[in-house]
Amino acid sequence: MSAKGNRIPLFLVVTALFWFALYSYVPTLSPYAVSIGASLSMVGVISGSYGLLQLICRLPIGILSDKYNQRKLYVILGMVFCAVSTLGMALFPNPWLLLIFRGLSGVAASMWVGYTVLYSGYFPPEKSVAAIGVINAVNLAGQTLANYLGGLSSQLYGDAAPFYLGFIAAILGLVLSFFVVEKRDSAKKREPIKLRELAKVARTPALVCVSVLAIIAQLISFGAAISFAPVLAKELGATGGELGVLSMVATLPGIVTNLLAGSLLARRFGEKACIVVCFAAIAVCCALFPFAGSLMALYILQFLCGAFRSALATLQMGLSIKTVEPAKRATAMGFYQAVYSIGMFLGPVLVGAVGDGAGLTVGYLMMSGFGLVGMVLSAIFLGDYARKPKAAPATEA
Repeated sequence: MSAKGNRIPLFLVVTALFWFALYSYVPTLSPYAVSIGASLSMVGVISGSYGLLQLICRLPIGILSDKYNQRKLYVILGMVFCAVSTLGMALFPNPWLLLIFRGLSGVAASMWVGYTVLYSGYFPPEKSVAAIGVINAVNLAGQTLANYLGGLSSQLYGDAAPFYLGFIAAILGLVLSFFVVEKRDSAKKREPIKLRELAKVARTPALVCVSVLAIIAQLISFGAAISFAPVLAKELGATGGELGVLSMVATLPGIVTNLLAGSLLARRFGEKACIVVCFAAIAVCCALFPFAGSLMALYILQFLCGAFRSALATLQMGLSIKTVEPAKRATAMGFYQAVYSIGMFLGPVLVGAVGDGAGLTVGYLMMSGFGLVGMVLSAIFLGDYARKPKAAPATEA
């Protein structure tokens, strides 16, 4: 195995630590903000700053990464911003400072484009979807462990403990990130990407199609499963611990489905068929959420929805760079990740607005409708690049 191959496990450990540092405090962030004097509207701004900064930063980071042929730098910077944001939130119990440091965590998350492109660079283009499946599984493993240990540390050691836990993970990841090996092109620096070239990358048919579908997927994820499933659980009498279980069952299946979707399922059925099925299944789950009737039923729906959402994310992320030349992949990934951040905003806003006016049942049925829209658009517009590869013709002996 090459030296670069030997570094793949190290890079996956760094990836897990990165997402651990970003998620160790997420289960307790909103209650903590209220406890230090933030209003509910301020809590919303604090939570939203994470997505807002990603929307602003992801594309420029992708462009700079391509321009300077640098991926590892952004892996390191991601850890630096994680460390600064978690330490700041731990040391300064003030709503406005919490907003600033939470925003910095969004800057940290924007560096994810460097992680994904660096890792996919270890593999040939035809294996990009499978590679993304592996790194997304590690991503979810880090998040799941962080959610559990973060909540436990808060219960045992106080409100600031999850922030310090994230800080420790970030520092450890920062040290290890210096040993990551980057597979780089021969050119050390490229010409700055021009607006015309950026527009050309953004008009890549596969990238445009997958980005639109990703907006819909994120809209459903943040509008249904992430933001308002806990509200439904609370109406069913869930305790804080049971809400934690609800969060974990949404992420756990993704560890497996990411691997299956990116390799076995994509090869067997093609990305297009898998994406259509995922959207259809998510639509069914969303329609059933408000009629769960019990916590166990809600857990099952959350588990199934999480499995299909994770598979969908892996398939879409892999397709976003599958047809893009290597020199422009970080720009394409930055565009893709910036665009799908739109869904992270729209989902909660739409469900919240409809929920206030007509009830959460209507909001969830609306999310189900978006799932059906995603299914239809996938079936119509995903091209040959997303179909099952044809078998090579047999050759005579």
